[in-house]
Amino acid sequence: MCPRANAIWRFFASLKLGKKGYTADFRSWFLANLKDNEQDETWPTKYLIILWYIWKWRNGACFDRTAYIPHHKTHYLLEKCEELIQAIHKDAQESSNGDAGQSEILIRWHSPPAGWTQLNTDGASKGNLRRAGGGGVLRGDKGEWICGFGESMGVCMAMKAEIKEVLRGLKIAKSLDISKL
Repeated sequence: MCPRANAIWRFFASLKLGKKGYTADFRSWFLANLKDNEQDETWPTKYLIILWYIWKWRNGACFDRTAYIPHHKTHYLLEKCEELIQAIHKDAQESSNGDAGQSEILIRWHSPPAGWTQLNTDGASKGNLRRAGGGGVLRGDKGEWICGFGESMGVCMAMKAEIKEVLRGLKIAKSLDISKL
């Protein structure tokens, strides 16, 4: 395991939340952290949030995009986990009251460096273990369209839909012989 990631997992284990850095196989450690935790019933959700941020930061480091990697990762993760858990709880309350509380967020695409291709993906679910779908696009450094894809995934969690679309995009990029992604 990456020493930086292992330090994050040791920190959360010291709070009696996650399991310490895995000593058995990864699958066992992964599944053990998805089980309920006596100290914090929201741990499985927090665990997946932490996994996602570690993955995001690792990609940022690999592609020299470290500007968005916080210096105090564990404090940042504690804040983000609480923020996202509150948002999930608020969404669940609003959904049960019939008020979806939707708002519009404008997002702008940024081109990759010259000679590179950018993969943008998204996966979504209408709730935990509900209908899901996703898709993505590959565009060149001048914004030119290379290809797009999308699919209905049946019933799954949003995280699975997100991961599935990233993997699908990487497979398509490989089949198109795109090396600078």
